[in-house]
Amino acid sequence: MQAQRRRFRLIFSFVPAVAIALFLGLSGVAAEQTANVGVQMGDNFFNPASTTVNVGDTVTWTNVGNRPHDVTSTDGGPLNSPRRIMNGGTYSYTATTAGTYQYECTIHPGMDGTLVVQAASTGGTGGTGGASPNLPRTGGGGMAAPTLSPGLTLALLGIVGAAGGAGVIARRRRAA
Repeated sequence: MQAQRRRFRLIFSFVPAVAIALFLGLSGVAAEQTANVGVQMGDNFFNPASTTVNVGDTVTWTNVGNRPHDVTSTDGGPLNSPRRIMNGGTYSYTATTAGTYQYECTIHPGMDGTLVVQAASTGGTGGTGGASPNLPRTGGGGMAAPTLSPGLTLALLGIVGAAGGAGVIARRRRAA
């Protein structure tokens, strides 16, 4: 009878942890994954010259050249970096509004690029009402790094922790 009670307590001691982990995970599943995308600024070039991201993604321009550069919208868009970003310096922009933004380095004529920001996907398999489906992120030449939502991360950690705790207790019971 005592062994049965202990087993019952052991099993139900992990139920709250698992329930919390699942709740947090499910609340985070609907959240969009965001990406960090890199663009290199070299001497007279942006690489890639055209970048496609979703609303919520962050684009970081890094100066890999020997001369200073900047990132400035040519069409009244939101890109407006400091004037002289030196070698190794960066400028980041988190996309908030869908659209196509042309930009340039105002220091070096002819050094220009395009940022395409598309509306965050709704998880469907295509567009709505005949609209074009979301394009894939082009990223920065393979530098895009999708991240898990915080809720999903917590859920996975909770499940792993609960399973690990159950394993430790089971080992102790076998050893006793």
